Amino acid sequence: MHLGDHIRAAFDDWVAGGMQEQVSIRMNGSTKVWESEKLLELVWQCSDVMPDDLCATLGVEPGGTYGRWVQARLQQAR
Repeated sequence: MHLGDHIRAAFDDWVAGGMQEQVSIRMNGSTKVWESEKLLELVWQCSDVMPDDLCATLGVEPGGTYGRWVQARLQQAR
């Protein structure tokens, strides 16, 4: 499943900001604050490939997808 640029950008910013409990997302010209879990639920099935620098930051092989990383993270949390 492909996600909009604003969702991927929010995810990238969330990672860069230290993966806090809340995340800011720009939608329709305004900024919303979401719980990070809401963002992860959206990204769960995303098949978009992460940029190489994001893969490196998250410690995954280049070519990893947003969705696979979220699924692995949530599996580890259990």
